This record gives sequence, C-alpha cells and structure tokens, in this order.
Amino acid sequence: MEGTAEYSAQRLSVAIAKLYRHKAEYCYRYGDYQQSIQIGKQALSIAKEVGDRGAEGEAYRILGWSYCELGDYRQSTDCGKQALSIAKEVGDRRAEGEAYRILGLSYLWLGDYRQSTECGKQVQSIAKEMGDRIAEIEAYRILGRSYYGLRDYRQSTDCGKQALSIAKEVGDRRAEGNAYRILGWSYYWLRDYRQSTECGKQTLSIAKEMGDRRAEIEAYRILGRSYYGLGDYQQSNDSGKQALRIARSHNRGWRP
Repeated sequence: MEGTAEYSAQRLSVAIAKLYRHKAEYCYRYGDYQQSIQIGKQALSIAKEVGDRGAEGEAYRILGWSYCELGDYRQSTDCGKQALSIAKEVGDRRAEGEAYRILGLSYLWLGDYRQSTECGKQVQSIAKEMGDRIAEIEAYRILGRSYYGLRDYRQSTDCGKQALSIAKEVGDRRAEGNAYRILGWSYYWLRDYRQSTECGKQTLSIAKEMGDRRAEIEAYRILGRSYYGLGDYQQSNDSGKQALRIARSHNRGWRP
C-alpha cells in the first residue's frame, strides 16, 4: 500500500508540473513574461523533485524564452545551456534545436556574434534534419544578423535571401519582413543603395500590414540611410522624421 501511495503521489506531482508548464506557456504567448518566469520556476522545481528530465528541459526552455523577451540575456543563456544539456542527455533533437535558438538569440543580443553564428549553424543543421522550415527561417535569421554583426555583409545577404525564400514559401509575413530588414541593412553597407531602398520599402509595407511599429521605425531608418546614399536628401530627411515621430509616439527606440 505504501508503494502504491508513493507512486500515486509522484503521478500527481508530474501532473501538477505539466499544468504549471502549460500555464507558463500560456503566459508567455500572451506577453506576461514575468508571470511565465514565476510559474516556469515552479514547474522546474517539481520536475527536479520527481526526476523528470524531459519536463525539466521544457521548463528551462520556457524560462529561457521569457528571460530573452525581458532582455535578461545572461539568464536566458544560462537557461539555454541547461536546456541544451538535458536535450542531449535524453536524445531530443527538436528540443536541442530549440535550445540552440535560445542561445543563438541570447548571444546575438550580448554581441557575441561568433557564438551566435555557431548556434545558428546548429539550428540550421537540426532544422534541416527534422524538416522544420520555420526553424530553418529562424536559423538563417540568427546567422544573417550574426554575420552582419561580424561585418560579413555578403554572408548576411545570402542568409537574408534564404530566409526570405522560405518565408515566402510557407507564407510567414512577419518572417518575410525580418528577412527584408537583414537584406536592407546588408545591401546598405555593401553600398548597393537601390537594393537597400527596395528592401526598406518592403520592410515598411509588411510592418504596416502587421501593425509592427518597431519594424516600421527600422524600415524608415533603412530608407533614410539609403536615400542619403543615393543623394536624395529630401527623401532621407522625410524618412528620418517618420522614424523619430513613431519612436516618440510609442516612447521606444529600436534594437539592431
């Protein structure tokens, strides 16, 4: 009887941990990142208590994404490392790919472009292995921005083109806009101002369609610099004013 009671108690703990994970994911999806962290920590604690390594990895991934959204990239890196270690231990390649995505984006925002490049390559490899086209877009996005940070603008252009092609194939307009942003800045630094202008226009169109004001600011920045490179100073000035107007009205800047 005692063994049966212990088994039942463990099953109950596993069910409670699963409930916490689902609740944390719900909070994350709806933008309540502080709450998803609090609940994710509870899920992690129970998963450790019952020795469920798979659930522990899930909790670390939720925490990693949440910390990343809050701009706490050192914490998201730590969680990504824990998630990666567990994913390798239990042989879960999809979870491994997700952990590399958390790490890639975290290293990217920390300015460690060599590390983010390596993580992006791992994401790309696993995504192709799993046939996951959405994760493949994310891999090219991480790689494109990492190469951009390393000032390898030809490589970032190639990655932007790959991301754009897949985004169009799967009909992901937000990912398409992200790809045009990578291309816009890459062409700008390659001094191909006509191409960067076209990419800026596409970025702007998609940003307005999606209601993404941050991306709209970025589009006007690309256009402002590109028009300046083309010697069209009036258009450049107008684009700069638009970017400033949106930034002030929303009390926010931008992230490169």
